[in-house]
Amino acid sequence: MPIRTLRTIIVFFLSIISQEIWAFEGELLSQISLALQTQYVKVKTGPKVQSLASQTAYFYQQHNFKPAWINEKGWTPVALKVIKTLTNADREGLDPASYHFESSITVGGFSSVSEALKAETSLTIAFLRYICDVRNGRFDPKIADRQIAIKPETFDPVKILSEGLAEGDNTDWIEQIPPQSQEYKSLKKLLSERRLVLNVQQPRLVNQTSLKYKDRSSSVITLRKLLALKVNSIKFHAQSGLEDIYDEEVEDAVKLFQQQHGIDIDGSVGPQTKLALNLTPKDHIQQIIVNMERWRWMPRDLGLRYIKVNVARFELEAVAEGKTVLRSPIIVGRTYRETPLFSAPMTGVIFNPTWHVPHTIAVRDKLPKLRRDPDYFINKGYTVYHTGGGVVDPRSIDWSQVSEKNFPYQLMQSPGSMNALGKILFTIKNNFNVYLHSTPEQYLFEKPVRTFSSGCIRVLKVVELAEFVLNDPSKWPKSRIEEAMKGEKTQQVKISDGIRVHIGYFTIWVDDNGLPHFSEDIYGQDKLIWQTIERQSKKIKQSL
Repeated sequence: MPIRTLRTIIVFFLSIISQEIWAFEGELLSQISLALQTQYVKVKTGPKVQSLASQTAYFYQQHNFKPAWINEKGWTPVALKVIKTLTNADREGLDPASYHFESSITVGGFSSVSEALKAETSLTIAFLRYICDVRNGRFDPKIADRQIAIKPETFDPVKILSEGLAEGDNTDWIEQIPPQSQEYKSLKKLLSERRLVLNVQQPRLVNQTSLKYKDRSSSVITLRKLLALKVNSIKFHAQSGLEDIYDEEVEDAVKLFQQQHGIDIDGSVGPQTKLALNLTPKDHIQQIIVNMERWRWMPRDLGLRYIKVNVARFELEAVAEGKTVLRSPIIVGRTYRETPLFSAPMTGVIFNPTWHVPHTIAVRDKLPKLRRDPDYFINKGYTVYHTGGGVVDPRSIDWSQVSEKNFPYQLMQSPGSMNALGKILFTIKNNFNVYLHSTPEQYLFEKPVRTFSSGCIRVLKVVELAEFVLNDPSKWPKSRIEEAMKGEKTQQVKISDGIRVHIGYFTIWVDDNGLPHFSEDIYGQDKLIWQTIERQSKKIKQSL
């Protein structure tokens, strides 16, 4: 038989065998589709249902119960990208173990209908969980702390998944699911860098209360080694680690370290600096993960013009079209009266405001002062009203007989230089009676840790902030703003151009030069959020 004829016969039989195999595999996909229909067709669901089981059912209902991740050869190219994303979920500060899926399908094909079905559905469930977690966070922020009133945006994870799969083999959309803010991306990069040094042996400063310029001791050697690991400075090198003298080089490196960690910059190693120096890469990784979680709670679109308050950093930023046009130091709530965290529109500006003292502040802060010296209130411009009506002379009241439970009075402070709200107030739509305002206590801005308010946010650069908010140099030039703040005449200006105020709490941020900064966790929220993350992760693992 001629070779050409033999080849023709072989090709013919191979084509028949191939057609039978493809027919079998096509039948298998049909069986999987039928199994999906049987499993999910009667499940009542919709785009607003939150449970993963319902979302999964809704997804397959929307896709006519066709498999999303498998084809005749096994996993689709998009599925392989999703699997890689879930496996590397730790790059987003998430726990890959929370996104377990059945991996019995290989590139080579199927082993059985039941295994293919399990792999198909489990990958959908895992990826839907990932979409929810990486986009909006793993839990309601209030679970960690009631003071966190930021509400993550509602969205439909099934819609994101469906629209992504509609792009065919293109997988770029998967990278767009996490927050796209520069702040989040910088933290993600920092997380990767810190993981590279996770196993590096780090010395600790012990048995030394303080170190300062010109000191000489073995602890300085330890200090040099720590600074070489933690300070990004071309002027400081690990080669100098064996020197035991606290020279100018060490002092400069300590100052840079203190600047990065929000510590009073004095160039000496006191208790706070020592505590920060002894933090390990693992400590920083936890802190980074917590702050990445916070950014997931924030709105994806902060607005064209907005105000961003970082309570932990004691700083306010005014941003216009992506560019920071103003930075100002701020004073925030005391540790026992925290500034709440929320996003809301600014509604107006009040020059020379009157302060109607909230009841809680009146009975907890002002009542003790009234007991000591009723004249204090007269001198500070307060008026006392009885809830039954009429003005009351504070000197006529026996304040020792008045308590928090029996306080039938309302306090009001008139406009003026002594008013606690200062000369200008920026109103925000919220249920906490929290606003931005100036203050007569300007000296407090000199403190490195500024937790002195009753929850409101006191701003140093109020004139500049008013210029940004009013945004009309012809009608509201700086000179007119300053003139309006003089005297005691109250003037209200409504704001209608959609400026939003985002009050957050970020203990890590990266500056424009790529230098990371770490602040003290003044409210202890980092710890609460980390504990909640661990509880949620444990709960999910137990359910898998």
